[in-house]
Amino acid sequence: MKRLGDVRAFVAEANAHPEAPFFAIVSREMAKLGSGWEPAYIVRKKYESTTRVVNNRRVKQVETDTFFACPDCGHPVAEVEGDQEYALVRDAEYFSRRKRKCFACGSPLYQTSARNGNAPRFPLAEYIAKKLKGFFGLFVADEAHQMKGQSTDQGYALGALVRACDKTLLLTGTIYGGKSTSLFYLLHRLSPQVRAEFAWNDGQKWAEKYGVLERVTKTTESDSGYGVYSGRRRTTTNVRELPGVSPELVTRLLDSAVFLGLADLGFPLPGYIEVPHAIEMAADQRKAYDALEREFQMRARQAMRDGDHSLIGQFAQALLGYPNSCFRGESITDMTGQVVATAPALSAGAVYPKETWLIDLVQEQRDRGRRTIVFCRQTGTRDITARLATLLENAGLRVAVLKASVSTDKREAWLKEQATQVDALIVNPKIVDTGLDLVDFQSAAWYESEFSLYVLMQATKRIYRVGQVNDVEIHFAVYGGSAEHRATALAGRKWAAAQLLYGDSVEGALAQAVDTDGFLAELTQSMIDHAKIDDLGTLFRQSARVSQQVQPAPRRAPAPVRSPRPLLTPTPTAIPVTIPIAHPTGPLVQLALF
Repeated sequence: MKRLGDVRAFVAEANAHPEAPFFAIVSREMAKLGSGWEPAYIVRKKYESTTRVVNNRRVKQVETDTFFACPDCGHPVAEVEGDQEYALVRDAEYFSRRKRKCFACGSPLYQTSARNGNAPRFPLAEYIAKKLKGFFGLFVADEAHQMKGQSTDQGYALGALVRACDKTLLLTGTIYGGKSTSLFYLLHRLSPQVRAEFAWNDGQKWAEKYGVLERVTKTTESDSGYGVYSGRRRTTTNVRELPGVSPELVTRLLDSAVFLGLADLGFPLPGYIEVPHAIEMAADQRKAYDALEREFQMRARQAMRDGDHSLIGQFAQALLGYPNSCFRGESITDMTGQVVATAPALSAGAVYPKETWLIDLVQEQRDRGRRTIVFCRQTGTRDITARLATLLENAGLRVAVLKASVSTDKREAWLKEQATQVDALIVNPKIVDTGLDLVDFQSAAWYESEFSLYVLMQATKRIYRVGQVNDVEIHFAVYGGSAEHRATALAGRKWAAAQLLYGDSVEGALAQAVDTDGFLAELTQSMIDHAKIDDLGTLFRQSARVSQQVQPAPRRAPAPVRSPRPLLTPTPTAIPVTIPIAHPTGPLVQLALF
């Protein structure tokens, strides 16, 4: 079903044949698609007067601070961490990233907008919830982890369809994102028991009971920002959630969830290993990177004291991407457009250490009769896939690049056709993280790490599925001592925490903890503090389910740094099931969301 007319036609057909079972299929995009929304806020000014003595005369000075505020109650809009406000929002982009609500009164900081001047469009999920409540007996939602957000259109669509249907069945391979609150809003929409005990904004209360929290109180001398004042002293208490769960969380799932791994289904599975590689940068590459990181650390410390985070995101993205794209320069600009930091463009004709590693890996796999899928993050405006494809082709390898321009309904056929013609496929993991089987490939190389645990786990297991007859190798490559190295270690901690919830034993997972509300903030704090980087070989441990050991063949320099136990327990396919008490009273009519 794609539009309201399809829904009405389906209902008429189902009512005309009450004795027959009926099934309706609607995509997540169609379920959520409405007229769209746009930010809604007002701009206010705060005046603060001070008196100074100049030439024996008292001079009054007035400082002006401009900030955003709620259009209903006028409360200043501040960034929130752990259900506490900690810094005034200074960038209007904050309101565009997702739907926000006022911290004080709960009013929406967004409003409905008509796209391209067209008449408003009503989302199918809302229509079904309002007009067809109780009509559908069973609601099946696939890839339910994509609908976990507190304030996302897909999350709202899920909640509407759960309310509309008598019973709900959710399917996902990655229900847990590493922190307890990654489950909270999903369960709040599904479970009357959770709603009875926790309010919608009780994320911190949930984390206190089922997760791990850290409270950090900072006192600074400042007259800017937003917090609790004592003269010119500002005291801020930040509460941040760490990776990990309390065993008590399992009690919330046992009566409504089934956790199944592929091995539990009785299918024969091949061997599976994950191998981390820490690769040293070239000398000029390391010199340029270190200079950029030092500039970042200096500015980030000052920004945190001032409560201004406008540059931190730019710096973090630059530090993550520059080592893998050092053939082009980096430039960091402030809100006025002034350049505050740069990194030089190095020789485009050189082949850098990780590129050499990738060429060696794909050649080795080809010589063993295996195909490799190469995952990259920089595939948009900062695309590096064309360069990687050229380097591999110059080494005598057959390469294809899958772009997002290949429509979703044609990707499976496209992949089938290319698989028999290439040695390597280069792709952004978000393009293939759901709905595709990549069993024609036997190895995966994470040339650039993905920091969303959901995407990381989903994309990794695309090649380790029923139908795979060859042993599977997953290779994670990072430049040692880089932001990418830190980020991969942080993602590994969340992966380890997820294993505990799924019932797998992972050594040291409960002891791992440095996290904040948001991955970039987490990474930033790690770099500012010069925190020790976890050994990737410790995080990526051997799986108890590996049917046989797969030893990669020796590889040419630069030699990767390996752990003697480089494997991580594979994540089972989690299938949470929520069954409300209500029972269908009409014909068997089912709604599936994919």
